[in-house]
Amino acid sequence: MIVDYQMSDEYILNPERGFYTSIEIGKDKDLSKIREQGFTLARSNVHLDQFRDKNISEEFLQEFRDALTEVRRAGIKVIPRISYNFPMPGETEKQPDAPLPIVLNHIEQLKPIFQEYQDVIAALPAGFIGAWGEWHSSTNGLHNFESKQQVLTALLDALPSTRMVQLRYPSDIKSAYPNPLNDAEAFTGIHQARIGHENLCFLANADDAGTYSIHDNDSNNIYSPDIKKDLQSYLKAISPYVIVGGETCQVTPESARTDSETTLAEMQHFNWSYINVSFYAPTIDRWKKEGIYNTIANKLGYRFRLVEAQIPEIVNSGGEFKMSFTIANDGFASPYNPRSTEIILRNQENKQVYRFPVYTDARRWFSQQQHQVNFSGSISVDMPKGTYEVLLNLPDPTPQLYERPEYSIRLANQDVWEPSTGYNSFLTNLSVN
Repeated sequence: MIVDYQMSDEYILNPERGFYTSIEIGKDKDLSKIREQGFTLARSNVHLDQFRDKNISEEFLQEFRDALTEVRRAGIKVIPRISYNFPMPGETEKQPDAPLPIVLNHIEQLKPIFQEYQDVIAALPAGFIGAWGEWHSSTNGLHNFESKQQVLTALLDALPSTRMVQLRYPSDIKSAYPNPLNDAEAFTGIHQARIGHENLCFLANADDAGTYSIHDNDSNNIYSPDIKKDLQSYLKAISPYVIVGGETCQVTPESARTDSETTLAEMQHFNWSYINVSFYAPTIDRWKKEGIYNTIANKLGYRFRLVEAQIPEIVNSGGEFKMSFTIANDGFASPYNPRSTEIILRNQENKQVYRFPVYTDARRWFSQQQHQVNFSGSISVDMPKGTYEVLLNLPDPTPQLYERPEYSIRLANQDVWEPSTGYNSFLTNLSVN
């Protein structure tokens, strides 16, 4: 039987993507409002100012754990930016960070938390170095290659191999790995495959406020059109495989490139997954005025939909069960974290569920492509005869979130979503004889 599916243009609240809002770790005690406001992703600035010359206190570490527990309870994920300062404009040289040994020790202290709460940490901006943790203006001289490399390696080792670190500047990624990540290396868990990009001045001006410049050991920007072209070429090569996101900024509003055409083109070109909903506010307002805000909201990250499925009407007990389905990805990107895929057969009479793992990687359901998935499995002789609904499940693979429907992916089709289970219906049944 061939089943075709109708596309939905509804806004979908899916995990690890979209506009994000900001929270204060440890201060915002009830985060349930985040999903109610239409967000599944939040960013939080984690301030280590008081620990620039000493260990992080056990009290602070416990507050961090408690905050991440609340993130999990609220059904969202977080992008924590860890820094030693948060200067006002013009104060970047006055706000200290920490010496390298302190930074490395703090990362080691945070490692158990990164491991325990990996399920709700969407990704980790590199942080720690310089003003706002943005890897420039370090008062301890940490903006040299050797210091950056030590911090980057420590962060990658502290995080589980399923999670990515984001660097502010493509030049830092290229300095660490001159040859861009390729398809064979992607999603393997090696260090290079786990380094994404965080653009914190998206479309601010010609080089996105230093994003597409190279930087000397004094944090001076060196820019030319050729440098920008080279760095953008590098970023384009890796962006299908890694997390890309960030925010706009206000440094040069008269030079901003935030018109509708440029915005949508660059988000697509560099496979954006998320962006700040509130900063820089005039840019967000412009997108609303020009009518692209909803388009961005729908297309950030992945947007999967069923095109068609071929499903047998009858399978035999103890026999083979084969089916296929075609998924289109209308989003700017694909998922950047691992994702499970399952075919569900649910007995229509007693609602008993039978799960069949599908060996595919949704991270490779790339943007603006269609992907055919073929499945073959066996029907157990113990499976009762009867009529079964056929469903698709795309759950979070972590044990803490696997059974929680708000962390499963909803498809952009009409009449397929089950909010109580997180399943997507193939809108057909089969009989087990």
